[in-house]
Amino acid sequence: GTVYITFIVSEIGKIAEVNCVNDRYISPDLVEEALRVMNAYPYYWTPATFNGKTVEQYMRIPIRFNLTN
Repeated sequence: GTVYITFIVSEIGKIAEVNCVNDRYISPDLVEEALRVMNAYPYYWTPATFNGKTVEQYMRIPIRFNLTN
């Protein structure tokens, strides 16, 4: 399954407001794991720029799970 995560990258590159977009259609265990991974992500992202200044940026990424027996 694919969990779609939305979040904000702040002016300094920190992740904030992590949410799942399609939680109604995906197993709660997958949603929980995707949110855990994103909230535990230790690195900063490169912030967006507009007119030479860093700005907050809304992001959406897929996290794909491949389940096997």
